[in-house]
Amino acid sequence: MKWKLLLAFSAMQYLASACSCVEVPQKDARSRAYAIFDGTVTDIRYFDNEKDREISSRVLVTFKIAKSWKGPGGPTIQVHVMEVALMCDSYKFELGRRYVVYAIQQDKEGGWADQYPAGTQILATGGCTLRIREDADAETKRLGKPRANSN
Repeated sequence: MKWKLLLAFSAMQYLASACSCVEVPQKDARSRAYAIFDGTVTDIRYFDNEKDREISSRVLVTFKIAKSWKGPGGPTIQVHVMEVALMCDSYKFELGRRYVVYAIQQDKEGGWADQYPAGTQILATGGCTLRIREDADAETKRLGKPRANSN
């Protein structure tokens, strides 16, 4: 019985240490982000099979853009995310939900090049998620006026 408690305690310590990522303050995230936008998830595409997704998965999330402050313009933006089970440095988006996302540019050599044609721009949430907010109304107030060419 003692060894089971010790094992459970060790697992809890491991998970706690894995969660060393802390959400970046809005001011810092704004300066570090390549793109900042307010959008609703319209599609989620998994690149890995269901069994592999139990551990981790590369995901392409498509957003319908309501407003943007930085980055590419247009009616939609796609962002690549690593969903890692039991880790706090990944993020699981929900279809139909609205978010304010701060994204970075992802180097194609970072593992995405095999999925997309040459010239594809790849945005990502980053290894330690830069900043994703579900309280979109409050976050858009903090960000201020969006770009003039915002949708």
